[in-house]
Amino acid sequence: KTSMAGASMRAGVRARGAGRGGGQSELAAELGKDGVLRVRGGKGDNDLSVSKDASGNVVVKDGDQTLGTFAADQVKAVHVHGGRGADTIKVDVGDDIAVRVRGGRGGDDVEVDGGKDVFVRGGRGKDTLKAVGVTGGKVMGGRGDDDIDVSGDDNTVGGVLGDNSISVDGQGNTILTRNGNDTVVAPGDNTVKNVRQARDLCSELQGRTMIRG
Repeated sequence: KTSMAGASMRAGVRARGAGRGGGQSELAAELGKDGVLRVRGGKGDNDLSVSKDASGNVVVKDGDQTLGTFAADQVKAVHVHGGRGADTIKVDVGDDIAVRVRGGRGGDDVEVDGGKDVFVRGGRGKDTLKAVGVTGGKVMGGRGDDDIDVSGDDNTVGGVLGDNSISVDGQGNTILTRNGNDTVVAPGDNTVKNVRQARDLCSELQGRTMIRG
């Protein structure tokens, strides 16, 4: 694995190496001038985490390997793309940073704790998607039978293709299902809406220009 010693607190930090599943992959943690911290996995099975340390800095890891450490006041948003492989992705950066996670191809395990303007997309494969304490976010599955678990209020949640299991705990959430193939558990004042076509469901969740990946 690539050593990241001396790379902390800098924009444009990049690490290359192999994921847990073997084979060549490229791991990257880069902070752009726009304040977006972009984290990418590769072809292997990555164990990606983005969290804050005791000093409040944002730390990106793949397993025990630190990909980069960034001053929190420079990070406006975190965008994570797992890439190919069965990835584990966990993001916990507080409620003042926007969070966007795309699992990519493969059966991924994604968890987001809090965050601002949260968007989670599973991608291809049987994914497990969990969003905790999220308000006004969007969480959607992909091509596969996904398990989706969301707690919080005023979120939009849905599967796309496959028979999905959707659990929502909170108030004012909208759960979008397709063709009656999804199992939904949503106690509280929430709305379940059936959308017949996958393209219409994607459009309601996030807009047609953003559904690929």
